[in-house]
Amino acid sequence: NFVLGEDTVGLGTIVVQKSGSRATVQSVNEVYGFIVVNAGSKEGLSKDSAIHIIRGEKLIGRAIVQQVREHLSAATLIPGDSKKEVRVGDQISVL
Repeated sequence: NFVLGEDTVGLGTIVVQKSGSRATVQSVNEVYGFIVVNAGSKEGLSKDSAIHIIRGEKLIGRAIVQQVREHLSAATLIPGDSKKEVRVGDQISVL
């Protein structure tokens, strides 16, 4: 176990695909505020799952999964939770 300090955020569990690679943001729609990630029901995501978007070890933002396929999901970004612009390649973790 580790203790979260004032400047530390628990990022949750990194979503890992069957291939062993980490799940990442595949596209960002800035107009409608959603992202597409290369993880889906086979990787443990479901509708209304809350996900963290991380870059390196920093929390970039959060999103709520709206649509799920076997290996693909679309999630709506939570307004005000984005500390930086979400980019293709950012990693996904689940709460």
